[in-house]
Amino acid sequence: MNHRYFFLLCAVFTTATLAAQTRTKAKVGVNTQNPTENLHVNGTLRVQKLPTDKEAAAIGTKADGSASANFDQTFNAKYVVTVDKNGVLGRAAGADPSFFYMPALFVPTKSEQLAGSQATQAGNVFSINLFENYAHQFGISNKAGMPAIVKSNTSANLAVNTPTQSDFDYFVTYYDDTVFDNVAVTPAGVLSYTVKPSAKVTAKTFMNIVFKKKQ
Repeated sequence: MNHRYFFLLCAVFTTATLAAQTRTKAKVGVNTQNPTENLHVNGTLRVQKLPTDKEAAAIGTKADGSASANFDQTFNAKYVVTVDKNGVLGRAAGADPSFFYMPALFVPTKSEQLAGSQATQAGNVFSINLFENYAHQFGISNKAGMPAIVKSNTSANLAVNTPTQSDFDYFVTYYDDTVFDNVAVTPAGVLSYTVKPSAKVTAKTFMNIVFKKKQ
């Protein structure tokens, strides 16, 4: 083979290979010269037509991910689209609520009630770690001394993700002020309170506690 043709073929092969690699690793930027993802839009994004759940003949992608010859496939919604703090799109099973009430929790009013509760006492101050109790009740982590969660499906979990104490702000939205005094909650979710010496426990002696997800 003529050396000139040999080198020409090598050059063509090398160019084609580099081009293929470039296409494989290519990132497209809109209003940015430094895209960080396969498609990076530095600005607003509009999608003019979105199919609705169970809409027939709405998309051209089959259930197995392959292409259909026509837009004759039914759209079956399964996930919601979410974004992180940098605007990178992802998917989640559902949207987390911005706030929720903590499940029922026993709040002792006497030292003799501490046994079997999740509270501790130092002097006349009672304390309960709200986050640890929430994490146990939602199957995120186990807490010693609390009963095991009873499930209809042993592999199911209540929590969609795995939050930490610092992911929430904590609120005591109601408490019986004829019984409880000096009610406070730390940024880590530790509730503390004292009980008034003359307190009489009634049907209204409880607390409402709200967890709010930080933005």
